[in-house]
This record gives sequence, structure tokens and C-alpha cells, in this order.
Amino acid sequence: MVRRLENLSRGKEEASEIVRRSLGGLEVVHAQKGLLRCKFPIPNDVSDPDGNWHVGAIASLMDILGVSTAYTSTGLSRLTVDFNISYYSTAKIQEVVEIEAKVVSKREKLTGVVLEVRKTEDSQLIAVGRQWVASSSSSNTKNHPDLSRL
Repeated sequence: MVRRLENLSRGKEEASEIVRRSLGGLEVVHAQKGLLRCKFPIPNDVSDPDGNWHVGAIASLMDILGVSTAYTSTGLSRLTVDFNISYYSTAKIQEVVEIEAKVVSKREKLTGVVLEVRKTEDSQLIAVGRQWVASSSSSNTKNHPDLSRL
């Protein structure tokens, strides 16, 4: 998973534009089962009109890292089923931030992840995310054709 994140961040693997933009320049600093720590220099193409890191881009990055962290814990593909973010401050384009994502709970097929985003320079808290992800299985829709495939 770590290699895949880094390959995506460097454009070495094919990905959607949103994934490519969200991960561009991401560096995984530490990885272990249920924990990822990353550094991220905020690129120019994810800014709002005021030159701040766009909140939608923050959410995309946090979602991708939360699902990836859950994967390191379970080895199963995951889908987000609940996600909320509290924003505390902003970061400017070209600032470097640190992201820590940690598995904090497991309940049957659900895994809970908490993510923190902080400025590297002064550790100022930018955002905290709480995410529940569930294992995905193509057999679910095969056994239950009436379930949505969205």
C-alpha cells in the first residue's frame, strides 16, 4: 500500500485526476499496521481563490489516506461509509503539512480511523477527520442483486 501511495503521488500509476491532484508530492514517512504518517507539500493546483489549501482537496487526501490506513490493518479493500472533518485553521499553497492516520477501532467489517493534519513548521492543527470504512466485496452484489453498486 505504501509503494502504491508513493507511486500515485509521483504519477507512476494511472489514477483519476482527483487522486492525482490530491496525492501529488505525498511522501510516506512512517508506515506500520494501522498507522500512516505522511508529509505533503501543498501543490499549487489545490488552492482556493485566496491561496489556501482547498477544503475539498484536504477531504480527498484524508479519505484516501484513511482507507489506505484501514487496508494496512486488515489487508482488505475498503470503502468509506461515514466520514466527518472538523477544520481548525488553513494552510497556504507550498506549505508542508504532516498527516497522521491511525486505526482506532474495529467492529466486525467496520474499521474506524482518525486522521490529523498539522503544519510541519509549528504543529498547528489544520483538520481532524473521523472515518468508518467497511470491507468491500464483489460477492455482496452477486449474492444480493438488489443492492446498489454505487
